[in-house]
Amino acid sequence: MRHFIRLLAGGLAATCASAALAASAMTQDFRLNGERLSSFEEPLAAQFGDITFSLNGLIDGALDADLNNSRKDDLDGRLTANFEMSAVTQLPIRWNVGLAYFGQYETIFDEDSYTDNIAGFISGSWGTIVGGEVADIVQEETRRLRGAGNARLAFDGPLGGLDDWGGGYVGQFGPSRLSTIIDENGDVDFGWVWARPVGVAGYRYGLRYTNGDFRSDDGVTVFETDSVTGTFEHSYGRRNISIGLGAERLEALGVEADRWYSSAGWQYQFGNIVLSAEGHYGEIEGEEEASGALGAQYFLARGLSANLGINYSEAVVTLETIPLLNRDELQALLSLRYGY
Repeated sequence: MRHFIRLLAGGLAATCASAALAASAMTQDFRLNGERLSSFEEPLAAQFGDITFSLNGLIDGALDADLNNSRKDDLDGRLTANFEMSAVTQLPIRWNVGLAYFGQYETIFDEDSYTDNIAGFISGSWGTIVGGEVADIVQEETRRLRGAGNARLAFDGPLGGLDDWGGGYVGQFGPSRLSTIIDENGDVDFGWVWARPVGVAGYRYGLRYTNGDFRSDDGVTVFETDSVTGTFEHSYGRRNISIGLGAERLEALGVEADRWYSSAGWQYQFGNIVLSAEGHYGEIEGEEEASGALGAQYFLARGLSANLGINYSEAVVTLETIPLLNRDELQALLSLRYGY
């Protein structure tokens, strides 16, 4: 049955891609794409009978340089192509019912992979009920603004997360927005966001509680985790400043550990250029984790941009005999990206 649903979603995506006519789309009230790359363009849309189809996505070709010579190949190419589509119709009682599908193809270091998420939903003035592969919805609702271009800040947020399949709710209540997901194992992710302008500036506050799992660096040990994360953003004109603070408890095989973490970011746009700088620092039982990211994006034309990212991360954390984290990377990523 699951394979049939995936084939159906793929067919809907192909139908939508072939439609060049624009229509007013009833899109889902959540982000199914939890990946780093997503298109900022308005989706292509077309209506057939009572069903509205929408599609957007991107293609990104990049050069990946290892600046600390920790890999076998210091310079490699990568290609990423993804799309997100939905098919929505409205019931006589004015509720929207739909199916959303996200797929991503990626080739890195001569290895190809394809990942996808699928979800069904029903929504009205009271909010949206969603079910499927929806583990990243609360993260996308509550996270800080991501860095520009190819900036990728490691360790930014809780280590633990949900399994893919689950269900939950997303709702807007004035300036407040609630989201919650419960996965197939009974783990829960809950988020609250408050956002509105005050005077000439915009403010956004977020709070997230996550009860999930994290697989350690040995690939064997699975930690049960509980975390609380708070975020704050201040926007003024084309400038954005953001802060994130959190604490996490990890437990496995009689081993218990406490983690705290903090992140901050700055972003500014002038003309066709967006620049960003981010930093992260945290500790797990006194062992340090640190990361930083510099990003730049230059808009060449509608949907077409050149992107740069310099990303650093370092953490060597062992809990008794369990290697929890082992990371030492310095990377430069330059890409040409087209979003549609």
